Amino acid sequence: MKKLLTLVICCSLSAPSFGVDWIRDRVYTSSSYGNLGINYEFGYHYTDSIKISAGPVVKSVFFGGSLAELGFMAKLHYHHQFESTDITPYVTFGVGGGAKVSQPAQQGQQLGGGAKVSQPAQQGQQLDVKKFFSYQIGAGINLPLSERTNVFAGYKLHKFSEFSHGFELGMSFNL
Repeated sequence: MKKLLTLVICCSLSAPSFGVDWIRDRVYTSSSYGNLGINYEFGYHYTDSIKISAGPVVKSVFFGGSLAELGFMAKLHYHHQFESTDITPYVTFGVGGGAKVSQPAQQGQQLGGGAKVSQPAQQGQQLDVKKFFSYQIGAGINLPLSERTNVFAGYKLHKFSEFSHGFELGMSFNL
């Protein structure tokens, strides 16, 4: 009953990022969404403590003329198992690259800082694409609810085209 109550409380919290992991043998998939973007990862449990994953990252931006930020990130996850408790702390580090896709500025469109565009965008003009290096670091804990289900909570610092950070909350299911 205690574990079920913990699950309900964790899922009812408003977390900026929520994710789900589906684990089968040593291969797993993970998906998450939140203010850090939409992530989908395909990974492999190299050992019981180390996971390696890679996947796309998509972050929609609807202000400032930007349409979306797209990228790819490879990550290394380390879980440390204590012998006296079921709680497992973890750290994550990832690197990758991305591109920020924007529409060209229109006549009279206000830019950041209050400046206005004086040259009109021409019909058929290409989208503006800016490439960037991205990385992510994070840490948190896994709490087992049953033999096949875990809840995890942590904190991430993510450098995509801009810095963002936030809490993450999710569940892992061993199939």
